[in-house]
Amino acid sequence: MADLELVVLYQHRFPGILSMTQGLINRITGIGIAIGTLTLVLLLAGIGGDLLTKKPLPDSVSPYASTPVSQPAGSAILAISQVDFSEGIVEIVNLGTEDGTLSGYWLCNYPHYAAISGVVPASGSISLPFKVDSSDGEVGMYSSNDFASPDAIVSYVEWGDGSHKRSQIAVKAGIWDGAPVTAGEARLTATTGQPSSSADWSTE
Repeated sequence: MADLELVVLYQHRFPGILSMTQGLINRITGIGIAIGTLTLVLLLAGIGGDLLTKKPLPDSVSPYASTPVSQPAGSAILAISQVDFSEGIVEIVNLGTEDGTLSGYWLCNYPHYAAISGVVPASGSISLPFKVDSSDGEVGMYSSNDFASPDAIVSYVEWGDGSHKRSQIAVKAGIWDGAPVTAGEARLTATTGQPSSSADWSTE
């Protein structure tokens, strides 16, 4: 009751102050509404612009990554380094700086094939059982079982007869010159890191 009497007293004694105060409140409210409306308009305009101008990502780019992720090739370099007829083994050397896995690799002496496995240490070698005839044959190392593909053969050597099944695949791959090594009795040993011709092999 006392508060009501105080308001009535102010209305009678200070009518101008109350009128000015109400006017100021109305102006502040109007400015606030205008600012809010302008902010909303600008925000909607910005979003609309993005939706209209943003281009879709290529299929090869993940929408969850800022840049495309590439998968670089490893630095293991695998090659056939020896064919030991007496022991019935083939030696694989790794000329690279990282260990190389043979998972998924194959050895081929047509029409015989063998899936191989193991890890070839960097700057090291591994010997695998693989019997071949010392007088005539071939050994191709493949990164898959696509034996007719030049992209799958990674190392090759042939000796004796020069008409072996995988010889021309190796020639197309650029890892062989098509001339067989003279057959040896005990073993063939590569004289270079990545042999690509009969001149890159010695016989014993």
